[in-house]
Amino acid sequence: MQSTSTISIGPKNGHWAPTPKYLLRKSCVEHQIRNWKPDSFVEFGSGTGHFIKLFLHRGFHGACYDISEKNREIIASNLSSFMNVQVVDDLNVIHGKKFQYIIATEVIEHIENDQETLCFWTTFLNHHGKILLTVPAHQKKFGLDDLQVGHLRRYEKKQLYDLLKECGFGNIIILNYGFPLGNITRLLHNRLLKNQSRDDFPLDAVERSMFSGRNRPSNILKYSFLFKKPLLWPFFLLQRLTWYFDWGDGYVVTAEKIGHGQT
Repeated sequence: MQSTSTISIGPKNGHWAPTPKYLLRKSCVEHQIRNWKPDSFVEFGSGTGHFIKLFLHRGFHGACYDISEKNREIIASNLSSFMNVQVVDDLNVIHGKKFQYIIATEVIEHIENDQETLCFWTTFLNHHGKILLTVPAHQKKFGLDDLQVGHLRRYEKKQLYDLLKECGFGNIIILNYGFPLGNITRLLHNRLLKNQSRDDFPLDAVERSMFSGRNRPSNILKYSFLFKKPLLWPFFLLQRLTWYFDWGDGYVVTAEKIGHGQT
């Protein structure tokens, strides 16, 4: 019998809104890719397709993949006005193809064998192609907010660096974004969850991961009217001053494929 205190993860048909952390992450990504020339991409774990619009508007073209059928339906709907993107339901559709960019935002922390998966993704990348990853930072911060969305881990900077090296990447740049607003919102979120336990989650980690791609937790959505980009400009500027201090709540990573890596 399901507990009456079970944590809500949002409606099944998808209910998404940009959170402060999403907007802070996007601002950091925009800086990281400012010199990237439009070319082909494959995005893994596309969620709702909102994030990839940043690339599509700039003339990039490519393929989006998500393991969730429902997510793929939402992605196709959200990206229906773009002619330069394909939503694929099976990676065999793009088997043998090479892309200039791999994009995976808030994905590998959901995957049990992250090294094996990352090395597999790299097979889709041109030599000297580039990867963009974003992940939550600092394992000591792992909490109920992570469990709520199906995270298996948070990452340390050296751990990320070593992971990318093992998969054949060099020219690795890791920026730590979100300080201080991302830290504050995470603490507030965990405070809202303080009376919950691990046993209160209604789905397994894989299902929570798929839902998290298209849903915001209901206790976050009720405050989404406050999350307006103009109000966050001071925090965009402040986080930029602290990207290299490892004080923030997440990492934005770019790297270049220079080898074959381990499999």
